[in-house]
Amino acid sequence: ACQSFVLSCSSCVCTIWCMRDSKTNKPLFDRKAWNSAKNVLDEILLGYYSDPPGVQWYTKRLKKNGAIATNKYGMDLLDCSRGTNRIESFHKDL
Repeated sequence: ACQSFVLSCSSCVCTIWCMRDSKTNKPLFDRKAWNSAKNVLDEILLGYYSDPPGVQWYTKRLKKNGAIATNKYGMDLLDCSRGTNRIESFHKDL
């Protein structure tokens, strides 16, 4: 799973690496950005950004009647049971 995730992320980086900032015309990826991207890709390979295989941390929120809860756009609301840190609750309503 980590390998396919890092491949997807690498593809995104490769897609935008040559793009330039529309205001400054500077490349989006300077040496510092490349180093940061490489560090993130290395961490993905280590499994830091993936859930363990077979563990489902996100579940669909249910209404009292058992129906799946949705937001005003009709998207399913998800609950996270990971509880890794406080910011997780900020992103609870995905």
